[in-house]
Amino acid sequence: LVQQVLIESVLLAGAACILGLAFALAAAPAIVNLLSPSTNPAYLDLRTDWRVMGFVALLCALTTVLFGIAPALRASTVSPNHALKEGGQKHSSGMGVFRPLVSAQVGFSFVVLFLAGLLLLTFQKLTHLDPGFVKTGLIHFSIQAADLKQDQYARGVALQLAERVRQISGVEAASLSGWPLFEGSAWTSTIRMPGREPDSFEPYSFLVSPGFFETMGMRLLEGRDLEPRDFEPRAPTAVVVNEAFARRYFPGERALGKSFSRSDRNGLIPQEIVGIVRDAKYNSLREGPAPTVYVLSGGNQYGTLQVRTALDAGALAGTLREEIRRVHPTLRITGVTLQSTLIDNTLLRERLLALLSGFFAVVALVLAAVGLYGVLNYSVVRRTKEIGIRVALGARQLAVVRLVISEISILMALGLAVGAAAGFWLAQFLAALLFEVQPSDFWSLALPLACLLAAAALAAAPPALRAARVDPMVALRYE
Repeated sequence: LVQQVLIESVLLAGAACILGLAFALAAAPAIVNLLSPSTNPAYLDLRTDWRVMGFVALLCALTTVLFGIAPALRASTVSPNHALKEGGQKHSSGMGVFRPLVSAQVGFSFVVLFLAGLLLLTFQKLTHLDPGFVKTGLIHFSIQAADLKQDQYARGVALQLAERVRQISGVEAASLSGWPLFEGSAWTSTIRMPGREPDSFEPYSFLVSPGFFETMGMRLLEGRDLEPRDFEPRAPTAVVVNEAFARRYFPGERALGKSFSRSDRNGLIPQEIVGIVRDAKYNSLREGPAPTVYVLSGGNQYGTLQVRTALDAGALAGTLREEIRRVHPTLRITGVTLQSTLIDNTLLRERLLALLSGFFAVVALVLAAVGLYGVLNYSVVRRTKEIGIRVALGARQLAVVRLVISEISILMALGLAVGAAAGFWLAQFLAALLFEVQPSDFWSLALPLACLLAAAALAAAPPALRAARVDPMVALRYE
């Protein structure tokens, strides 16, 4: 008897391992593609060798031993005398040994759903977070000019390039900057305010050309944009700052028109604020808006051309190459990147966690539903004679359904209570990964609870309907 049950367990475990291995081989390449940004792809060895097969075989053996021995020993201890008794009380009882297993399964499933929900909500909030500019329809072209130096001629080339690009059909706006936002580059400068003690904090300095804010979709709150006339040598030079800069250095005052000094390679340069722009994220969606000074670019050997268009990036690149050669023969495009791609690359960890946790949440939900269905269906089969007697004595279908699900409801409530306590305890270890999500939030609790209750309702429906349709005459002859 033990051997027979163990063989059945081996067949089930082996089939499950083979299906799992087949799914892993098919899904692994897609998972690896999500592990790294498009600019720096990861390569993993996904070949199935003897080590992989040995691991699967070991997993199959452990599953058989852990979950097959107990039922096998239980089957070998069945009393023949009791088994031959028709309608024995023990056989017509409810779930018996399955009670703690049902509660444990529900509790474990809730924990997985709860933690997965926190990570999924975090990813959802980050992907829908407003970065302070319009990320769609924005393409970055990396431009290189080996023989151009930072001088008046280079500024003229930069302005001419932006103007020629704006005239291309389908281009809405174009500008130049030192580097794209969310690329990971940063340049900070020391700030000196007149009549104040030096501040050790260094805000970002961002090189831009006229038209940058229009191209990026940043809203100008006060003052004006940077203009070509601001290239003319004068002191102080015109700059635009963001709201975070104004709040830090001019709290309770109007920053427009104020002057300060900013450190550069040539020393301290006097600056005048001619405009204030809305706050925008710089390199991370998780970080708050950093104080930023937008400075006119003097023309460099390397830079980034931003183009706002509805055209395809590949099709536009060919046209741009022709226009760039007409502006200056040494200008060339070294890279093309979408702004949305740059932002998505910063969410690699969050996307991977959301994907994996969502997958395991679905698995936990399916296992909970299958387990509840199996236990309820087994209970209904074992209690068919009892249900038939109740129906024969006048019990209504609703009462029969209530009889079937009442016991499982208590076990589910107990499992949910334990799962919620375990989920809140484990959530503290995910605190560093969450963003604007708290375990006690309404949706953090409502989503896993609703999913689990919906799965339980679907799993309980067939056994409950089967119990409600029991024919008393057939049930009395069931055993």
